[in-house]
Amino acid sequence: MPQEGAPRADKPSPHQVRLRCFCNRQGTPSPRYQLMSDRRGGRTAWSCVVTVHGVEVPARFWYDGPWINNACEDAAEQALHMVSRRAQLD
Repeated sequence: MPQEGAPRADKPSPHQVRLRCFCNRQGTPSPRYQLMSDRRGGRTAWSCVVTVHGVEVPARFWYDGPWINNACEDAAEQALHMVSRRAQLD
């Protein structure tokens, strides 16, 4: 359950949609997004880890609350790079 007042990341963006479609085509479970927060002075920074194919892939950056969807998008982009590299190796 989200914390009261916590920003929500419920609007999928292009990389999130592409990652979900990739998982559907592969017949694997949909990606799971986990938001993380870090109190920094008077503000809270947010990041995200996405689990895909049993691997946790973190976002590269931390984001301010209004931009929390960017954290999910960042993690999804990194996961897409990971699965693309794996597909090339197979």
